[in-house]
Amino acid sequence: MFTLPGQAGAVDQVMRARCLYLQHGTAGHGLKDHFDEPRILIEVPADNFADIWDDMFLRAAAKQARSDGASYAESRRVAPEFIKKWRELFDNRLPE
Repeated sequence: MFTLPGQAGAVDQVMRARCLYLQHGTAGHGLKDHFDEPRILIEVPADNFADIWDDMFLRAAAKQARSDGASYAESRRVAPEFIKKWRELFDNRLPE
């Protein structure tokens, strides 16, 4: 289960990648501690949910902006900018 807005960024990355790895680990340990453990790749077909997710992510980003001190009007202005920059940052891929 994911909580918004706290984990909205992680959910957005899963939605855009349309997949995620599920792997056993220990709380507090990072991927480097369990890199060789077995994992499964889960496909996330987002075709019917993408538009709904975009709206949810926008509302979560605006809510986070308000909790960070932005006014309602300002949060509605900065949320789309934040999402655009977030996606640009994480859409960059290493050359093959």
